[in-house]
Formats: sequence, structure tokens, C-alpha cells
Amino acid sequence: MNGGPRRPRRSTRPGVMGSGAPPALAGERGSVAATTAVLIVVLLVFAALTVDVGLATLARRHLQNAGDAAALDGAAELDGTQAGLDRARARAEAVAAAHAALRDPVVLSQGGGDGTPDVQVGTWDFAAATFTESGDPAAVNAVRVQARRYSARGEGIATTFGQLAGVAAMDVGSDAIAVGGGAGEVECASPVAVPRCSMDLNPSWCVDPVPLSFNPSTTNTAGFGVFAGTASTPNIAAQLQTCSDYRVGDTLCLGNGANLASPQIYQPMVDSIVAGEPWDDATRPLPAQDPASEVPSGDYGKVWRTWIPVFDDGGSFCSPPDNYNQCGWKVDSFVPFAMYDVLAHGSTKTVLGFFDCDATPGLAYAGGTVFDTEARPRLVR
Repeated sequence: MNGGPRRPRRSTRPGVMGSGAPPALAGERGSVAATTAVLIVVLLVFAALTVDVGLATLARRHLQNAGDAAALDGAAELDGTQAGLDRARARAEAVAAAHAALRDPVVLSQGGGDGTPDVQVGTWDFAAATFTESGDPAAVNAVRVQARRYSARGEGIATTFGQLAGVAAMDVGSDAIAVGGGAGEVECASPVAVPRCSMDLNPSWCVDPVPLSFNPSTTNTAGFGVFAGTASTPNIAAQLQTCSDYRVGDTLCLGNGANLASPQIYQPMVDSIVAGEPWDDATRPLPAQDPASEVPSGDYGKVWRTWIPVFDDGGSFCSPPDNYNQCGWKVDSFVPFAMYDVLAHGSTKTVLGFFDCDATPGLAYAGGTVFDTEARPRLVR
């Protein structure tokens, strides 16, 4: 028999000396397991939310692309007529349907999801940056498209895991506004301005040579229009020498044009004509040169292609002609003008040219409500 000391036997009962794990350690293991289980659930919830939010974000991007394209194509149809409004709506719906949001065609509804149509036509106020729905073809210059997937229409974005929280679908939408119609923003504009009523009352101006007469006041059909300061000789001359961006909603100061006789004004106009291109429209030949012409006879037949601002006068400048020495008139649109002569001296101060009503100048952005000239639609929202 071995007389050495015996080692105590290890007990497997908890709390007995010699057991396999201390009581505190056993409790910590249970706590870690519970915490891990909770974290796994939280991570799964976040993963589920990430999937659903990612789908909604992707759908919104698809809807925005569809809405942008639909608004731009719809705005391109605006031409100041009721038929143009109808074409704008139909075109917007067709373009949207050619796009998909999460593989489903984008369908625009006239009922909308909140009681408003998905496609609206109206007026965009450039100064206030606001859209107002309108049915007046002569005033409409914008198309608004709200591409939406709403649960109320049975088109919500179905959730993958959100249903566990009682959310079966999410509402997603986009908003796009494009302006169309006539020219609404140009680079470089002449200091000659015409009232809207003159454009409305003289449809032949798109065909025949146009005498824009400044003086005397009883017969004038145009005036000087300056964007910076009053229509003084130095300010008119400065605008002739400087190119700036001008847009619908800008304010004009008008002058009656008596100072056209100043070389500071008429000579830059003549120089621009001389440096211009030959007039090549055989359907609208230039008349014989006026004896009072300031253009050298050897250069007669060239034109200066420029833009003329049209201001909204409410008809007050046409019956009878109003006083042009006023400020605060808002630009309504721009029309391209091919100026071929200047009559700066004598009893009548006049510039002569053609309105290029069928032109599509590359630098013109749409937004104006003189619709004879096409211009590039653009997104404003």
C-alpha cells in the first residue's frame, strides 16, 4: 500500500471545491450567449432594412431618370396651342413608359397618387422658381412630371424583409420640371426691345422685312431696352459691346430711341452688320438700300444675327404707342433678329431686319412664351 498523500477527487457538482468551472465564469458564458443572440437579431434587422432601402433608392433613381426624360420630351412639344399641350402630355407618358423602375414600366397616371395628375402643364416663373398649373396655351412654358410608385395605386415598392414589421410596400416618387416653348435664355442680346403686343399684332413680321421704328413716339414699334441701368447712351453702348446671359424674367429699362443718332450706338450696330454673314434667304429678298442707310453700299446685303428681348406690356404699347422712357418691364421671351440696316438720321430712327421665326439657334434655351422660334428644352427642377 502506497503511503504517499492522496490528491483530492474533483467534484462535478457546481459550487463544490474542485469543480470544472468557477460560478462567475459560468454566468459570464450565459450572458455572452444571450448578448450574441440579440446582436444577431439586430444585425439581421439592419441587413433587412439595408436591402429594402437600397431597393427604394434604386427605384427612385429609375423614376427620376424617367421623369427627367419625359418632362424634356413633353416640353419640346409646347408651341402655344391647345394641340401642343395635348401632345406634350401624350409624349411625356410615352417616354416614361419606355423606361423601367425595377424592371416594371413607368406608368404615368392622370389621377396621380395624391389627387394630382402625374403630368401637368403650366407656367414656370424664373424669378420665383415656382411652377403654376395652367391650361392657357399662350402662357404655358413648362411640363411637370411626377413619376411615382404609390401603394394607394397598387404600385408601391414591395419590401423583402419589411413585411416582418408590417410594412408590405414603400411609396417612392420623383419630381421633374422642364421648360419649353420659345427662347427663354440667350447669350448676347441687342439693346433693341419690342412689346409683346407688337409680336401678337404683326404676324407678317415672320415673313416681311421689319422696320423697328423708335421715333417719333406716335409711330414707334420698338425702343431701346437695357438690362443694367437706364436706357442712356453710355448704357446702350455698353450693352452693344458686352455679351452677357439674359433670361426671361429679367427687368428692362426702356428708351424711346431718339439717341440712335449717336455714333456710340449706331456705329457698333453698323460694324456688326458689316462683320456679319450674307443674307441668303431667297424667299425673303432684301429691299433696295434706303438713301438714309448707315451701312456702306458695298456691304449692304449682310446681316447681324442677334436676339431681341420681348417684354410683357399687357397691350398698353400698341393702342396707341406708349411712352418708352420707363423701367421695370419684365422680359417675356427672346426672338432672333437678322438686322441688315440702320437709319439713324432723319425724322424717323429705324433699324431694319427680319425676325428669324423658323430658326433654331444653338445658344437658345427654351422658357419664353413667344413660340415662333424653337429652342432647346431644359430641366429647371
